[in-house]
Amino acid sequence: MLALHQEAFDLYLARKKEYGEQLAATSAFEDAWKSAHDAYMRLIRLGRVLFRDDYGVFVKLTLNEERKKSFSGWLTQARTFFSGLLADPAILEKYAKYNTPRATIEAARKLVDAAEEANTVQAKETGEARQATLDRDARLDALDSAMSEFYALAKLACQDAPELLDMLDR
Repeated sequence: MLALHQEAFDLYLARKKEYGEQLAATSAFEDAWKSAHDAYMRLIRLGRVLFRDDYGVFVKLTLNEERKKSFSGWLTQARTFFSGLLADPAILEKYAKYNTPRATIEAARKLVDAAEEANTVQAKETGEARQATLDRDARLDALDSAMSEFYALAKLACQDAPELLDMLDR
């Protein structure tokens, strides 16, 4: 029974560790997404000004769309924007005229890549934290069952000496 208790305690500590890692990963993801979003939106705003009279480019770069709020929707829009932008030398040239060279655009795209990676890490850590909770709860259930059996047997064994049961604090 002491081994069960120790296992439950170890799983409790593991759960604490996993939730700490999840919180750190969530914070890192939020920071990465904010950095990527800020760089991306600067390019979107500039593109909306530069190509307001060129509807084909406007649509190609998704400048006509409202920005998605979910990370997956935002990521899809950002990927579409960067692939269209980096594949078209004429569009790149126009951005470059306004102090936004290819290197700046690629740096912004790398921030999007970093946000996607941080999201993947955060999802992994969330899964590990959930599993740690399930593992801990299963071990606590086993410990609870063992203790219930122990108390029931102790009650039977101490029928003639109830003061001994008081020592179990139950």
